[in-house]
Amino acid sequence: MQNKWMNEWIENYTLGAKYCRHNLKQGSSCIFVHKSLTYPTIKLDKFSKEQDIEISAIKITLLTALIIIIRTYRSPNGNFALFLKNIDTVLSQYRKPGSEIILCGDINIDYLNEKCHKYQQLDTLLTSYNLTSTVRFPIRSVNGTSSATDNIFIDKTHVGNYTLHPLINGLSDYDGQILQLTNLNIPTQSNETKIIRNFSKHNIHNFKTHLSYEIWDTVFGKHDVDEIFNSFHNTFLRIFHSSFPEKKIQMQNKDKTWITKGIQTSIKNKRELYLKCRISNNHKLKNYYKAYCKLLAKTIRQAKTLHYSNQILKSDNKSRTVWDIVKSQTGKKVIKDEMSILDTNGAIIHNKQKIANSFNDYFSTIAENLLQPYHAGNTMKQTNSTLKSDSPTNISKPYPNMKYKYTSTQEIEKIIKSLKSKNAHGYDGVSTRILKCSAPYISSPLTYIFNKALEKGVYPTRL
Repeated sequence: MQNKWMNEWIENYTLGAKYCRHNLKQGSSCIFVHKSLTYPTIKLDKFSKEQDIEISAIKITLLTALIIIIRTYRSPNGNFALFLKNIDTVLSQYRKPGSEIILCGDINIDYLNEKCHKYQQLDTLLTSYNLTSTVRFPIRSVNGTSSATDNIFIDKTHVGNYTLHPLINGLSDYDGQILQLTNLNIPTQSNETKIIRNFSKHNIHNFKTHLSYEIWDTVFGKHDVDEIFNSFHNTFLRIFHSSFPEKKIQMQNKDKTWITKGIQTSIKNKRELYLKCRISNNHKLKNYYKAYCKLLAKTIRQAKTLHYSNQILKSDNKSRTVWDIVKSQTGKKVIKDEMSILDTNGAIIHNKQKIANSFNDYFSTIAENLLQPYHAGNTMKQTNSTLKSDSPTNISKPYPNMKYKYTSTQEIEKIIKSLKSKNAHGYDGVSTRILKCSAPYISSPLTYIFNKALEKGVYPTRL
């Protein structure tokens, strides 16, 4: 059929992908897509050969699924071995986590005849990709014989969740098929992102250079503790943010980073051996396959052991790394629940600030509430004790004066250098690792701020 005529005949549909023959006539493979859908065309011409395998494909992105539709044709006299090989190559290349493949077309293999050798070979191959056929009824009846040489293959997760019925189009002796899937909630890859900063040697050098140029004139000479600390903190963060800009990265699944190219090749070879064993009665081949599986399993265990051992050795926090590995292997994940609390009046609080205030009120008054009955029962004893302590004999003894010793830049730098170098940080994003490398440049303003706080008896509000 000519594409121009088809475009005019199928209303609201457009040609999405095609393979056209170059030598022979009256044959092609094409996919028409509704105009409301967006799709890129997948170029598969290099896998096509006239009559042996004529293949085309598109990729459709829906809200809940990423679907790759592959349409193929094989002539009754086509090279079946080449057909299997190229189908296997295409499926292995485009079957990815978070996507789903629908394979359809005229393959000229009767799926009503389960004893057919070609049927068994193709079915074994598609089973390895978790694909199953949906057409198990005659689509063509000629001279008292029935066959099902056209088929639609879908993922086995849809078994029992689809409808399929024939469409009599009147254009040929073949009936069309209409497939409707009802569960397209395909598990997709994680789209989680995180904000990181690039703490490269170059950026750390720039950070130190900018700090060395700072004279802290908004800190020295002033007396209000909050004002001088806020000024210092703002200046420090301004230099920090400019030296280490934020960037958003995609979270990657690192559970299987131990898989090397050699292991990937071995897994592919194992699958090829499995397909051969399924259609063969050769006991030597089956024994070789079992030995190969044992060797591959041993190799995978050794690769995992080496990978996780290197992770632990290179880690600064080995205990945490060990627990992360245990969680990844046992399948345990952190469940992110919305924080909520039941207050004293029986109401559910979801506001994080109110939750924090509730905890603060409870723990700041718990000691007083626990001691209240004790104070009430011992009021007289406390009164007598107070009278004795206020007697002239006791008053005549002077209390020693408490004096604060001012700190120095050497003490501040010593305290900062004693901190453990970690990447963990507080609300401002500054880790102890960055704090330690900036110690020589911030020790003077910090010393001034600490001494002013001791002198005034004021703790900075921002802290």
